[in-house]
Amino acid sequence: MNVLSVILNKAASDLKVKYHHRCSSSKLTHVCFADDLLIFIDGSLSLVQNVLQVLTEFELRSGLAELDTIKASTGMHQGSLHVCYLGIPMCTKKLSLQNCEVLLHQIKGKFSSWSVRSLSFAGRLLLIKTVFAGINNFWCFTFLLPKECIKRMNSLCGMFLWNGNIEGSHTAQVSWEVVTKTKEQGA
Repeated sequence: MNVLSVILNKAASDLKVKYHHRCSSSKLTHVCFADDLLIFIDGSLSLVQNVLQVLTEFELRSGLAELDTIKASTGMHQGSLHVCYLGIPMCTKKLSLQNCEVLLHQIKGKFSSWSVRSLSFAGRLLLIKTVFAGINNFWCFTFLLPKECIKRMNSLCGMFLWNGNIEGSHTAQVSWEVVTKTKEQGA
């Protein structure tokens, strides 16, 4: 997007693109945010055509059109790079359960550490409400989690709450739905 910004600003300084009348004093040609772009210009046909030329120039410089040609001529498909940022996978598509393995592993790590083994029931409940909720909120702020991931997280919380660990089988003394009720609902 930096390259596109430079190209648009140069087009405006070369008078190929005329500023929108409300943007001329600030010399604002465009605003970029993530993968969105707003271009502010005088709406004449010739200037719109000039902006389209700028976008075509950007397409050629970025190699986006060339990528399609390479895929078509070689028969290769485009892969993706699995990248994490701040512990969260960066993906452009809806998260799968496999993408959430990092989250589940993080929760298992918190519940399996030696320091939580001697916690009382109340201590385990407090740990779930604070640490688990913090991790969960951090992820949910960014993504819609798959239902299966949420089920597994709830299962891990239930096993940890009732047994003090997440290994082996367990029998719940009270259903998880009752445990997660608010104080106003009678829990």
